[in-house]
Amino acid sequence: MKFSYSWLQELSNTKLSPQQVADHLTMLGLEVESMTTVKAEFSGVVVGEVLDVQKVEGTDHLKVCQVNAGNEKLQIVCGAPNVQTGQKVPVAQVGAILPGDFKIKKAKLRGVESHGMICSSAELGLSSDASGILVLDAQSQVGSDLKDSLKLSEEVVYELSITPNRPDCLGVQGIARDICVSENKNFVSRQIAQIKVSQNPEYYPIHIIAQDACPRYSARIIRNVQIGPSPDWLIERLAHAGMRSINNIVDITNYVMLETGQPLHAFDLDKLKSGKIIVRNAQDSEEFMTLDGKLHKLSEENLLICDGELPVALAGVMGGENSEVDENTQNVLLESAYFSPVSVRKTAKKLGISTEASKRFERGIDPNGIAHASDAATAMVCEYANGNACSHLLDNYPVMIEKARINFRPKRANLIIGEEIPAKDARIILVNLGCEVSDGDNCFVVQAPTFRPDLTREIDLVEEVARVYGYDKVMPAKVDHIHFRQSQDKSVSLQDSIKQAAVQGGLSEVLTFSFVSEKSALPFIKDSSKLARLLNPLSEEMAVLRPSLFASMLPAIAYNINRKAVDLRFFEFGSTFSAAGSNSIEEKNKFAAVLTGAQSLHSWEYSGRAVSFFDAKGLCEAILEQFGLLPRDVQVSEADVDFYSYAAKLTHEKTEIGHVGKLHPSVLAQFDIEKEVFAFELDFTKLQDRIATASKKYQPISPYPFVERDLAIVVEQSVPASGVMDCIRRAGGKYLTDIQLFDIYTGKQIDADKKSLALSIRFQSPEKTLQDVEIENAINKILKQLQKELKASLRQ
Repeated sequence: MKFSYSWLQELSNTKLSPQQVADHLTMLGLEVESMTTVKAEFSGVVVGEVLDVQKVEGTDHLKVCQVNAGNEKLQIVCGAPNVQTGQKVPVAQVGAILPGDFKIKKAKLRGVESHGMICSSAELGLSSDASGILVLDAQSQVGSDLKDSLKLSEEVVYELSITPNRPDCLGVQGIARDICVSENKNFVSRQIAQIKVSQNPEYYPIHIIAQDACPRYSARIIRNVQIGPSPDWLIERLAHAGMRSINNIVDITNYVMLETGQPLHAFDLDKLKSGKIIVRNAQDSEEFMTLDGKLHKLSEENLLICDGELPVALAGVMGGENSEVDENTQNVLLESAYFSPVSVRKTAKKLGISTEASKRFERGIDPNGIAHASDAATAMVCEYANGNACSHLLDNYPVMIEKARINFRPKRANLIIGEEIPAKDARIILVNLGCEVSDGDNCFVVQAPTFRPDLTREIDLVEEVARVYGYDKVMPAKVDHIHFRQSQDKSVSLQDSIKQAAVQGGLSEVLTFSFVSEKSALPFIKDSSKLARLLNPLSEEMAVLRPSLFASMLPAIAYNINRKAVDLRFFEFGSTFSAAGSNSIEEKNKFAAVLTGAQSLHSWEYSGRAVSFFDAKGLCEAILEQFGLLPRDVQVSEADVDFYSYAAKLTHEKTEIGHVGKLHPSVLAQFDIEKEVFAFELDFTKLQDRIATASKKYQPISPYPFVERDLAIVVEQSVPASGVMDCIRRAGGKYLTDIQLFDIYTGKQIDADKKSLALSIRFQSPEKTLQDVEIENAINKILKQLQKELKASLRQ
């Protein structure tokens, strides 16, 4: 939001200096992004009048203009598309200096001499508009210095970053109100000149079909307007606000919007043929051409302003090409309305249109300030375009939007703020903010103004009192004691430990959005009706909540691969979501990791290899081992998960805690990933319940040597290696310390339905050196138990 100091001063009658204004705004919670001193950086520029315009032969854009510069007649070649006979324009004579120390010299263009330059706002440094020359007020004195004509003294221009909860500050009036409050005085709105309505006021019917999307719509008929340039002061104020001048009618609607925060729109009344306005939702696939010349295909959620059945504007967003005000306009219909923020936001997002009007409607304007804005604009049109108001305000407002009623307890507010603010001072602050305050039972009954839609709860009023009172005045209280939390939240501590284990395993943490596109989510959920859809998504790419962490992690993989980072090992902690019935969402906390590219790089020493399923499984086991869940505690079985090519299900005590596998190429193709990706996902909530019961036990390292024996055990193909290892642990006795599987063999030397598992078994005593006979006894017990439980045999 950009505006000038003089504009703010005019509305607030403040005596603060420009710097003090910036300081006050900052302390009030309005972020001042910049404060710039604007001054005319040109000399030798005068007001001229265009007497004649002729095309330069051999070109399609250059024109030779005869210009009266006051003391002489000049011939100037100009390429601006909007130059016309009779205009008052800024003329830089030969020898004039423009911003950037650019000196005007006599020149020859296409063989035609040019003795000066007709300037645009951008060339004069007044704004960024370079679309055409600056057209001055018709009353400007020919030959006068442009600085004097425009009254270009030094001006301070502020740019504020307005948060979504303060739509009232998208008008200079709202910012002026805050300045008044900071100076402990009441804000007084600008007085509007009396509007003289014709003796026989006209009527124009307004029908609102979509009342939820348009609770209020008003219009006013103004006839006999004279389209032309705006007065210089108005052009200057718009330029300081970052807007270019179009013509007096459009400029007035923009000016009133910038001052009050209420967007307005002017229709060319003669282009409206039906004699009535209808506000309705668009039909599916209905088409509409907006002012910018773009054709849009609409849906039923888009709100339209119609001339009978013919659309003439996208409500709250942009007008139509078929009803725009142009240089031939004589009669206008001035719209001032309140549109639902949700409706405007959906239309603007869906069609990719963002305008100054839509920005304000999306955040919520004052539904009860519509008449004031319409009156202000009508008065200005009558004054600066010689219009005649031919109707009173034609206002369709079926159900009035009431002010919010809130109980405010001064004592409660002081406890929250930490400062003793007298109740009478809090009352004055609330009244100055525009609230109506009456006495209640041990509280104030406050009616919040409708231009502050953010004030709905007592805590909102507490915040208002605190920010106006001044956070800098709240003194720190003396602390008698400090209460330390006895123990950290176990869930947080556990997450930190898992993250540390993941990082030690070579993984990098990523943080991705929970919002994903439906296309990204569908591969990871069997029933599309279980998708958790957003009612008001930011965009199609963020329309649903992710059912799996993979849905948001794979785009991160694709993003990096596209930038030549191909060896990736990511992990993330986050929530996943699914619909669990009507208006209910099930949320789960998950941990996931994805791996792709090389496990080890090729070098003179190593040949290098790509990541594999067992790398992912090993990392998963390493993380679980950190918390007492050893591989023998987790059962591994084949998983039936659609988004994997093959996968293993991880189970602990008959409860599934996760899965690990190779992601299916068809899934990866949807993210434009051609490389193999291995991944695992763990249910942190279930995992937490099991890990919480596990405790680490420490024991001294044995000073005695260990003994290893290698066994080749033949078992049925269906017997998992983990089953063999569990059996060995049960039979191995107290000196058994470790088992490692180092080979699996299938082939001619054993039956086709069997396999040979080569295991290394380690024995060690913390008290003595083990003897061969003790080792042999243990091995014999192991072999007997294997034969008994698994019908296993020692490979010969």
